[in-house]
Amino acid sequence: MRYERFVALRFLIPKRSTVYASAIAIIGWFGVTIGSCALIVVLSVMGGFEEDLKGKILGANAHIRVRPDKPGGPRWFTEEETARVLDAARRTPGVKGATPYVRRDAMITAQSNLSAVVVKGIDLQTAPQATFVAEKLVEPPGGEGLKRLAEPDSIKPPDYERFNADHGKKYPGLLVGGELQKMLLLGLGERVTLTSPTGGMGPTGRKPRNRPFRVAGVFVSGFYEYDYAMVYTTREEARRLFRLGGDTAVEIKVEEPDEAAQIASSLRKALGPGFEVRDWGDMNRSLFSALELEKIAMFIILTLIVLVASFNIAVMVTLLVTGKQQEISILKAMGASNGSIRLMFALDGFIIGALGTLFGTLVGLGICFYIANFGIGMNEDVYYYTNLPVAVNPYEVAATVVTALLISVLAALYPATQAARLRPVEGLRFG
Repeated sequence: MRYERFVALRFLIPKRSTVYASAIAIIGWFGVTIGSCALIVVLSVMGGFEEDLKGKILGANAHIRVRPDKPGGPRWFTEEETARVLDAARRTPGVKGATPYVRRDAMITAQSNLSAVVVKGIDLQTAPQATFVAEKLVEPPGGEGLKRLAEPDSIKPPDYERFNADHGKKYPGLLVGGELQKMLLLGLGERVTLTSPTGGMGPTGRKPRNRPFRVAGVFVSGFYEYDYAMVYTTREEARRLFRLGGDTAVEIKVEEPDEAAQIASSLRKALGPGFEVRDWGDMNRSLFSALELEKIAMFIILTLIVLVASFNIAVMVTLLVTGKQQEISILKAMGASNGSIRLMFALDGFIIGALGTLFGTLVGLGICFYIANFGIGMNEDVYYYTNLPVAVNPYEVAATVVTALLISVLAALYPATQAARLRPVEGLRFG
């Protein structure tokens, strides 16, 4: 052990002349501990929300979307274009599945209420390979809902007078989200009406187009916006409702979501002009950028806790220098250099910061472990989560440790420099 470290540790042993410095050192240690712990827990919880949101977005949407890019032309694919996109996607390495679909906005009307929805017409053969639809069906579960969606059927006898007019008629199926089902008070087999704004022309201008459907199933994706505003039918029925000549897009699922950008780039080159290819990161860039900016802002704000604690470390080292003037002078008279004296007191600040950082990191990781394994319950009706999510990022933990240690050393640097400037004669005379 070099003598600078030995002397620095001896300086930290409480004595009557440095009792105030020791008390302030404990306060500084506690402040660094609280700051490090808060940084790790808050960033891990925010990371948990981000990972959960990412999972829900990727569960409800495909990883890559291909749409027509035809300025001034029809905003749907021809059958040949759809087949070309599907063939190119399936030949691209890393692609797990691809399916065409039709997507447009509409209004849904039930007996009790109405709401704006997004209608998505899916291909029942290929949709399970690239979407979550079959996995998220809860009523009826699994593929049974897709079977009921595929075949027109009679509506369930409702408790209102319109049943007489509907009796015996066959209606196409519709899958609705759990939140939309609650809001409209829908049951399986009930009749609803979808209204498309792109109807035919009438005497007073364009008029909406209505088409009756029956509720064939209910899905719960875990993402409120989708469960409230998304409905599914077959793409043939969606084309009839919106009077489209083809599919509006093709969605693609890849094996590794983190490689979606590279796969989208390869697919873009294979298809050439006339096709808009976007990956999930590009489509949700603004959302994830906002989350990242929020994490950076939170990191800066919580770092202020460590910064405030560093002032206590600076005061502690200053008091330590004041109480150790005679010892400093003796060390200098024995040949200790200014650099050695500076290093001794900088080490004192580093030791206090390191102990606080280490203890705060262990406590923070312990709290995260508890949340991950035992959970902290949340009101699912309000927050859409049963437990508080948490995801520990090693890089964020490392950044917290390095930041806390750096602030602690910088706080001790000025008083350590003042100690190095002390002349031996002054220390021996006034110490």
